[in-house]
Amino acid sequence: VLLIRRNGDDKANVAAFEVVSVINNSDRTLVPNVSGEAGMNFMRFSLPDGASSLNVTSNLLGGDVINVGSGFALTASVPPGEHQVTYSYLIPYKGSEADIHRSFPMGAQNFQILLERGLGQLADSTILHPGKSVTIGAANYDVWQGEQFTKGDRFSLNLTNLPRQPLIRRIGTALDRSIYVAIGIPTAMAVILAGILAHSVIFRKSRKNGDDGPARGT
Repeated sequence: VLLIRRNGDDKANVAAFEVVSVINNSDRTLVPNVSGEAGMNFMRFSLPDGASSLNVTSNLLGGDVINVGSGFALTASVPPGEHQVTYSYLIPYKGSEADIHRSFPMGAQNFQILLERGLGQLADSTILHPGKSVTIGAANYDVWQGEQFTKGDRFSLNLTNLPRQPLIRRIGTALDRSIYVAIGIPTAMAVILAGILAHSVIFRKSRKNGDDGPARGT
């Protein structure tokens, strides 16, 4: 689940929260391989261009968060069962539009995007279809979703009609890029998103030595 909402008074960014369900439905633990000698087998997650203030939490034990291509990876082992990875970040934009490029290195059963109503609009997409709107706290969210993404699938989303940044703020931001403030994920928000989770990454087969990589989503 990708939730996009207003980021306080800073109109140069929107805030994003993601909750991912990682499922290892085998009876063996996936041990990550980061050496590259037999293929890099570990959990990888994509981020929009220019994303900042990344904050990652997970119920998986051990491992590190590392930069990989246009996103990040977790080097924690994945035992059998279902696990959650939750992360937040800021998405910068210019004018009134933002592009979000989404990829699924391991495939996914399904994916949802929740956009705070009144924040902007999601341009027509042939990949996602409208879902039932939801209310979280005092805010209403429009929902789009897609299913059955295979390993390596990718697409782009275009957010339009976002709040324009005042000229004085644009000048100030250009002079000082250090104004970005890290955003944590409130416990209540993470729990609510987990309750409507629809983005599952599947590991069909995992060997203890990590020789077999994650199979594509189903």
